[in-house]
Amino acid sequence: MLLKPVAPFHQFSSWQWRHSELVAILSGLCATLQGLTGHRQHLFPGRDNPPGPMTSHSLRQLLKSLGWSGTYSSPTTRTTDSTRLNEMGYRPDAIEAQLAHADSNNVRRTYNHTAYLDERKAMMQNWADKLDGWVSSTDSIADVS
Repeated sequence: MLLKPVAPFHQFSSWQWRHSELVAILSGLCATLQGLTGHRQHLFPGRDNPPGPMTSHSLRQLLKSLGWSGTYSSPTTRTTDSTRLNEMGYRPDAIEAQLAHADSNNVRRTYNHTAYLDERKAMMQNWADKLDGWVSSTDSIADVS
């Protein structure tokens, strides 16, 4: 079963069509998730209402059940990602674009519509490789440098 697009294809902007490579990658990820969650409308279905979406509190509850409440939160993931990517030497503009942060400079935000896609693609591949390395580490304490 194919996922329904958010909008009909004829309504997609030229930006969306130009970046079909990202669409292909995301389509593969969505197909994998759909294989795990079943053929439902949402890739992340609700626990108590499977036809509906997962609630915004689900991750917080998961962290609480793992005993991480008060130690770790959803925003902490973005903070960690930003910090690590900066330490890995990526340009702040590309990192901020990846995190979907708007430029605080109104003039720059108005005129700079660069998506930094090539740099972001390499950055995310490098980040995925690093995560894979940490997960597959046989050491009792993973090297997170």
